[in-house]
Amino acid sequence: STPASAASTPPPGTATTQPYPFGQVQATVPPIINGRAPVIRRIATDKRYVFLTIDDGAIRDPQAQQLIKASGARPTLFLNNRYVAGHESYFTQLSEADNLVIGNHTVNHPDLRKLSYAAQKKEICDNSDAFEKAFGHRPTLFRPPYGSYNDNTLRAVADLLAAVPEATVVLVRTRGLWGSMFSWALTGTRPHLVPL
Repeated sequence: STPASAASTPPPGTATTQPYPFGQVQATVPPIINGRAPVIRRIATDKRYVFLTIDDGAIRDPQAQQLIKASGARPTLFLNNRYVAGHESYFTQLSEADNLVIGNHTVNHPDLRKLSYAAQKKEICDNSDAFEKAFGHRPTLFRPPYGSYNDNTLRAVADLLAAVPEATVVLVRTRGLWGSMFSWALTGTRPHLVPL
């Protein structure tokens, strides 16, 4: 006989039902206060939910698109331009196949706490600029490498949005296998958090 847990697990290649439709509003984003991005420590959900990401972009597996589609998962791609440059078509195909979100993870993956405000802003803004040129839109999510940030990071991210009308920013902290991970949701006219 089949164990109950195995019986409830869909076979490989079978897409599972998402607990929330993609893009469904989960929480309201607090405003930027005193020129700093707000910090959110929890997103309340009434269903079990896992936030999956693919970070950096250094490994470009030719089977990634097939594996993502077969899993039914919708990871967010937090990419560094140093790995994307010259491989934009790979990430375009990957993101467009399943409407995956491409997020900002800085140009070079530095520990932001070790950089000045100006250097942090350059890392973040240059990555957004490159992705706007490569993919036709600016990233709506940002994750600082290593979950490392300080007050200068909060200022730099908030300042990045100053040029975007009616934009909002939030720092989302979640617990993962490797400790805390942080992401800023940078959204347009309707403030909301998106599944990360």
